[in-house]
Amino acid sequence: YNHEAFIGDAIRSVLAQTRTDFQLLIVDDASQDGTVSEAEKIKDSRIRVRSNSENLGLGLSLARALDDVDTAFVAWLNSDDLFHPLRLERCLAPLDEDTELAVVATALSPLDSSGRILSATNSSPVFDGPQIYQWLRWYDEHACMDKPPSDLLGALLERNFLITTSNLV
Repeated sequence: YNHEAFIGDAIRSVLAQTRTDFQLLIVDDASQDGTVSEAEKIKDSRIRVRSNSENLGLGLSLARALDDVDTAFVAWLNSDDLFHPLRLERCLAPLDEDTELAVVATALSPLDSSGRILSATNSSPVFDGPQIYQWLRWYDEHACMDKPPSDLLGALLERNFLITTSNLV
């Protein structure tokens, strides 16, 4: 919603994937800015752009988007996020190999407005702001893990280490 400044980079990050057999459904939630026109500028046969007639909010908009999906897997990407070029390849591989798996999720790398990767070790409350500084420390402590906890669902409900829908496939 109203992400004209971000949507182009988000779309291009999907189109730059090493795995190219996908469809890209862009759902605009009745933006008041030029989000739709920016999305429509990017021409690719894998892209479909749909705009809600009224603002539904993120949850309902995502749920309705699923009605337009006819693929075996879905990868979410919020309009102000980017995919790493290997994202689909790496996330779909375990899903292709093990039919018992239902979801794959990854860590994320927060970026500042200049594209610099932010972390707990390179951020500052003065330059990045106290809220970002504290969040990066929380994220490193609770979300970045060497191995999954024994009760993965319990850990997720306790501290939502996934953070965003953009890291789900």
